[in-house]
Parts: sequence; C-alpha cells; structure tokens
Amino acid sequence: MTITRKPLFLSLFLIVVFLFPSLMWAGGKKESSEPAPEATESVETPQKERTPIEVASPSDNAAIVNGVAIPLDRYQQQLSVVQQQYLMQGISVPEEQMAELKGQVLESLIDQELLAQEAKGQGYEADQTKVDQQLQQIKGQFPSEEQYYQALAQQGVSEQDFLTELKKSLVVQQFVSDRFASQVAVTEEDTKTYYDDNPSYFVQPERVRASHILFSVAEDASDEEVATAKAKAEAALERYKNGEEFSDLARELSEGPSASQGGDLGFFGRDQMVKPFEEAAFSMKVGEVSDPVRTKFGFHLIRLTARNEEGTLPFDQVKNQISDHLYKLRLGELVKAFLDQKKEKSEINRLLDLPQI
Repeated sequence: MTITRKPLFLSLFLIVVFLFPSLMWAGGKKESSEPAPEATESVETPQKERTPIEVASPSDNAAIVNGVAIPLDRYQQQLSVVQQQYLMQGISVPEEQMAELKGQVLESLIDQELLAQEAKGQGYEADQTKVDQQLQQIKGQFPSEEQYYQALAQQGVSEQDFLTELKKSLVVQQFVSDRFASQVAVTEEDTKTYYDDNPSYFVQPERVRASHILFSVAEDASDEEVATAKAKAEAALERYKNGEEFSDLARELSEGPSASQGGDLGFFGRDQMVKPFEEAAFSMKVGEVSDPVRTKFGFHLIRLTARNEEGTLPFDQVKNQISDHLYKLRLGELVKAFLDQKKEKSEINRLLDLPQI
C-alpha cells in the first residue's frame, strides 16, 4: 500500500525520521526473506562507503541556534543519508530541486535542535534504560554486530556520536509525546474518509510468491563452468520430479541467501527481479516448477507458490496504516506550529546560502 505518492518533507520528516534515527539507516533492516535477485549483489558485496555531500559554508558550522552550533559535517552527513533514502525508494532528486532539499534538511536539523533545547529547559533527560533498549533494538536489526559497525562507518559516524544523537532523539521523542500526543485524535470516520477520497493509493498491483534454488555461475564463466552449473540444476529438478520436497532441496543445494528459508523469496511485483527471473515467475501457474532459468547470478529452479491479482485493498486491511499516517500528519502539524512560534523568539543564524523553508 502506498499512502502518499510524494517524498515526505518538513513536519513528517522531522517526526518520523529525525526523531527516530534508526529508520534512516540504509541497509540496516534485517530481511526475513531473500531480497530480489538483482539486489543480491548489494547483500553479498560490501557496500561502498558513502561520501558526505559537500556544501560550502563560511565556517565549520551549518547553523547556530540560540548559541548552539549545528556542525557542517553533521549536516552534510544527514543530507547524504536523506538523498540515499530517496534513491532506495526509486526517487532521484532533480538538480533543480536539490537546493530545496538542502534547505529542508537544514531546517529539520534546526527544528530538532530547538525541540532538544525546549526539552532540556523543561528538565527532560535521557533514560539510560531506554537508551540501552533502543540501542539493542537497532543492533538487532543487523545480521551481526560487525555489520552494525560497518553501517556506522558508512554513515561517517562514531558510535559515541551516534549514542549522543540517540539520547537527544529519545528526549525529544518523549517531550513531543508528552506535549502534543494527547491533542491528536483520529477517528474511524477520518480513516474511512481518507480511504474513500484516495482510491488510487490502495491499489495492490499483481504480485507473486516464489521459491528458488540457485546454482551460481558468473556471467563471464567458461562454457565448462556454465555446463556444470546447468547440469546441477537439471539433476535437482529430476530429484524434485522423483518426489523430493522443493524446500528440502533448496536447503541442501541452493547457493543463494534464501537457502535457509527453503528458497522462499516472499511476494514480489514486477520490476523487482532480474528480467529472465521475472518473466519465468509471472508466466507460471501456482505449484509449477520451472526448467533451469539463466540469469546473471546463475541457474534458478523456480517454484511459484502463490499469486495475488491486481485489486483494491479492503478498508479493514489498511485502516490501521491510514490511522497511523493521519496521526503522524496531525502530530507534525502541531509540532510545526509550535516550532514556528519558537523560531520567532529564537536567535537562529543560518550559515548556508540555501532557501529557507
């Protein structure tokens, strides 16, 4: 389901992203099933370290908020993270909109600092137990502790700096909850009206679920290597035809990350898999197993396990997500109104030549 068709800026970005930094981590979510085959390269190959976007400033700071500096490198890192998040959603920010995006990121950091100052002024402090719990939850999103530290390195952030920001975000989160949450109400009538007014948001495209057994072979492999991999796939197919369970064969033979799940790839739509894999999967009947299919990753045996035709998701299935969406929108509006008042009384020096949002 897609509730909104455009990037979330300003108040939503502030509430959903900057107050919850774990949501911003590219590659930080541990999937329960194997990614699409074309994404497997990024799973099996180390990611390149991302270089923060360079932005000119007359000093080492991006802004100063009531005497508290927002370091330029922190702003550059956050801008890079935000841009990466859009790329992960398939959104490429046009050059002519980059200045606006840069301004929005800076303003969101200023908003975060103002909220942190307000929370501190009212005596809010980080609860170390909650900090430890949140940190363990974040680490638990990674397959290993090593990958957690790799993610930190890719963001150009030390663990100490991350913990400082985590503490600040939890304090702000608590302040926002105490100050504004009780003022937000979303009724079932609100969610039903939103559902009825936005039918295109709830169209579910055709999707299939499949399992596969992968026999890896490089695109530039020799004829002999290709023949060997194909022969393995054909032998596995013969074993399946002779009565062995596909999932058991996948656990035993597959050379892909989904082997431990019996080859299950979960549901996927079109344009999520490499083309030969997609064409085979969408042309099959449920329960059918393909002949060996060659992709750039090797030979696949594909078993189609389910198919969902295109259709509109029923209200009962999406009403909780709509309610959550409307809650965040309304909470964001309250926080934005509060911040607009705070900015009128605050001394804010923006040191970057960017549009003020």
